Amino acid sequence: MSVARLMQMGTAGVPAGGGSGADFAVVTSFQANSITSVDISNTSSMSELNTYSNSTALNSARRVCIDTTDSTAYVVNYTGKSITSIDLSNTSSLSQLATLVLSTQLNNVINIAIDVANNVAYCVGGGGLTSIDISNRASLSYLHNITSTELASAGAVALDLTNEIAYVSVNSFDGGIVAVDISNPSNLSISSTFLPTNFYSPQDISLDATNEVAYMSSAYADCIISIDISNPASMSELSRLVDSTNLDYTGPIEVDAANDVAYIVSYSNGKLSSIDISNPSSMSISNTIALMNAYEARHIRLDTNSNVLYSVGSSIDGIKSVDVSNPASLSVLDTLTNGTNMNGAYGIALNLAGPASTRAY
Repeated sequence: MSVARLMQMGTAGVPAGGGSGADFAVVTSFQANSITSVDISNTSSMSELNTYSNSTALNSARRVCIDTTDSTAYVVNYTGKSITSIDLSNTSSLSQLATLVLSTQLNNVINIAIDVANNVAYCVGGGGLTSIDISNRASLSYLHNITSTELASAGAVALDLTNEIAYVSVNSFDGGIVAVDISNPSNLSISSTFLPTNFYSPQDISLDATNEVAYMSSAYADCIISIDISNPASMSELSRLVDSTNLDYTGPIEVDAANDVAYIVSYSNGKLSSIDISNPSSMSISNTIALMNAYEARHIRLDTNSNVLYSVGSSIDGIKSVDVSNPASLSVLDTLTNGTNMNGAYGIALNLAGPASTRAY
């Protein structure tokens, strides 16, 4: 583990600054071409702070990450084929810092994770996996791109910083996961590709880095799958939990490894389910609630310090907060909508060091 990474971690091996919950979130919206800051200090009464909209720099904005060390959000833009940095130093007055357009490498870019310690953003989409130097937030620069038959359909990315591996969900063939060596961000290389049988159209990915398990959702297999990543060069399936009702067309997923719970949303019916993952080889549903309308929930982020999950929806044009203090009894706390500023809400990140802001573990 690098010295920079150790400095980023607390004495218990958790991100430094842990203990207090997030006090604001940023929401990206692909129809409004915008990013909105939201005050979540009161999880039962959220309020909008500010919106920055730019039809060029945020053209069809998708996922977002936050570097909490320098108050910067990084947004990937699907139609814009770009990554844009946004100054969050004043959440009541958001402003653009820089935009990097890469028509080939960031073609149909949809997702992002960032390595704060090494100042690298990893973006995935139709162009494969691309590394971006974010050491100067006002001047982003291209490092490297890697693609393959599988990576050409990349959809989500999560970083294992300890082992220097990026895990990418891919939609090609039956669908699967690609492990990419990121030890040298300027020379990315594929460690292995694993294609589970009949695992159609994987959507999202979340890691339990401690137990070396990746969890993925599947749109057409109606399931959550656990994958052994103890050896990134030889991944294997542990188990899958199939439920055509509660897990129909699964999408966004978040893992609370400390409490052995995964949270997953069924895109087709808007249900949120908590999954007992205390035994990754035998998962079970703990609770399911109605969260949003069908085909609406786009993204979720989990604040494990406050025991609150946040979800954004493209039809409600807004954000919802959910009490997850008891995974067996989930309940919605609040809903904040704005049909103009958050029209087509798609991505969310929290100002909380760790996966909730970076998708890095």
